[in-house]
Amino acid sequence: MSNRSRITRRAVPPGGAIRTALRRSLVGLVLAGACAQAAWTDMREGLDPKEVAEQVGQPLMHSSVRGGKLETWIFDDGGYILFENGRVRFWSVPRTKKP
Repeated sequence: MSNRSRITRRAVPPGGAIRTALRRSLVGLVLAGACAQAAWTDMREGLDPKEVAEQVGQPLMHSSVRGGKLETWIFDDGGYILFENGRVRFWSVPRTKKP
């Protein structure tokens, strides 16, 4: 007997249930991306970290140097925000995803 692993196949629901679910998911992602981009257009110098988190969400990662005087938040798709003394000083809007 061979040592090949068996592949189990799941039955696909009849009709376009999977297609419909995928379309809904895609529409949701597109709308979420548009909303996220809109939040970045309201970014302005002088916001504090709490205001930024409410506006664009939490970063993927952040770092702090010089005793907390400089802080960088890094977001998905290349967006970042630089805080100086607890206030937004510079930012770069994330790249938009192309479907």
